[in-house]
Amino acid sequence: MRATGKATLAALTATGEPATTAAMTAAAGDGGGGRDAAAVPGYQVLAGVHAVAARADAVARRLAQAGFDAQVVKLDDPGGPWFRVVVGGFDSLPRAREAAMQIRTEVGVDALVGPPPPQAANADPDG
Repeated sequence: MRATGKATLAALTATGEPATTAAMTAAAGDGGGGRDAAAVPGYQVLAGVHAVAARADAVARRLAQAGFDAQVVKLDDPGGPWFRVVVGGFDSLPRAREAAMQIRTEVGVDALVGPPPPQAANADPDG
């Protein structure tokens, strides 16, 4: 049975270190609370999940300095909040994969591609 994003996040230590790739994968599809990742249309790149907001903000600043549109999304969890760093708005999977590769190689941050949020994927193209 696959663990949910919240269960995986709750199992992480509160050291403030980045989550493992497995935890990042599980969290990629978790809507969480706080700022809504669904507000960003298109494919998203997950560039970290942190227990400490300042660490997530620092990663987002590094990504912004490298030219990426990064935001921090708060995930409400019974064990305490987590902060996900998301780079988003890619109109195609190949572009999102290319951005994730650039983030890994040029910025040195682990990055995974996530699907478009359900609201964006099911949106009516006629508005």
